[in-house]
Amino acid sequence: LDYESTPKTYIVNDIKVSGSSDKGIVNRLMGFLAKGDTIELPSNYIASTITKLWSSQNFSDIQIYAEPQGDSVNLEIVLKERPRVYKWNVEGIRRGQRDDLFESLSLDGKQLSDFILNSSKDAIQKYFKEKGFYNAEVTYRIENHETSDNMVTVVFVVDKKKRVKIGKITFEGNEAISDAKLRGSM
Repeated sequence: LDYESTPKTYIVNDIKVSGSSDKGIVNRLMGFLAKGDTIELPSNYIASTITKLWSSQNFSDIQIYAEPQGDSVNLEIVLKERPRVYKWNVEGIRRGQRDDLFESLSLDGKQLSDFILNSSKDAIQKYFKEKGFYNAEVTYRIENHETSDNMVTVVFVVDKKKRVKIGKITFEGNEAISDAKLRGSM
């Protein structure tokens, strides 16, 4: 479509949706556009539909194609669903620490996204920093599920390294209180 031309009204001839297992969500988010309805192209309708689909956070890629044929138009919506997380796991730490982490992260029901992965990784590093493991390294890997195409297992791999301890405290300019008393208060 030439988006710099004046808008023209078309009758929707056909709507094809591919790449989504849940056609109902697409219909709900599109506003129930159906065969026989009229649509003005170019218009903000396509952009707002993409925004609605994108805000559902169910898809990692959304493309809408319009193919005018005389006074009618065929619409094709091509979606790529985000993978669903079958299981979250953490390697390299004790079971009790893992349970504490999952409780603080609250990952149940979350879909896979870069934001979730990176914020969870940062939260795990913060958790170990609070425990004195300032050099802890956290990576993750994504494993495809054996039986389902769109399901994955996310495994966070933690290398705690050594706990950081204070070796020696040196005071400069202290004349009022003994160094031993200051060390004891710290």
